[in-house]
Amino acid sequence: MRINLISAILISICFITNICQEKLSLPVKDNVPEISSGNLNMPVNKFSLSDTSGECNITLTDGTLVKEAYMVNPGDSLFTIVKSGIGKDMPISRIHKIIFEKHNFWTGFAIGALSSVCFWEILGISNAKNAPSAPLWGIVLGLICAPPVGLIGGLVAEFGSSDEIYNFSTINPSSRVLRLKKIISDHK
Repeated sequence: MRINLISAILISICFITNICQEKLSLPVKDNVPEISSGNLNMPVNKFSLSDTSGECNITLTDGTLVKEAYMVNPGDSLFTIVKSGIGKDMPISRIHKIIFEKHNFWTGFAIGALSSVCFWEILGISNAKNAPSAPLWGIVLGLICAPPVGLIGGLVAEFGSSDEIYNFSTINPSSRVLRLKKIISDHK
């Protein structure tokens, strides 16, 4: 009976993990008309993944918004924006704001769903002396309650997290390079 219980828990964990990974790996639409492909000049294969930051939105001083782009470690006065496999060198002085969006819905969903299954299974195991089928009913109730509890956990995680915003308009021009290098290294 215990082996079936452990197997059911492991299968439900694998199932929830696979759902989360599939949802996170969906392709994202490319919606940045501000930078035309004629202005981009450098293929991305020059950079390794360790050189780039995570995906972010970059607002330039002229109001241009570059969505879902990556940044490459800067030189003395230039940094590279990488979007759709193509890079463009820009002066660091043109950066107004960098935003790293946080979307924690699927993490919260997985934690909520897993906690539901674990809670009900612990209740089932604790009542195993009175009713031998209680651990099985604990798994069943945990799996039934997992989607709504996961949904609540996902919504709390999504609305409870805030984006990381770095405002470059208030930073001294001489320290922008160091700040940008630190941001890129923190968001790899």
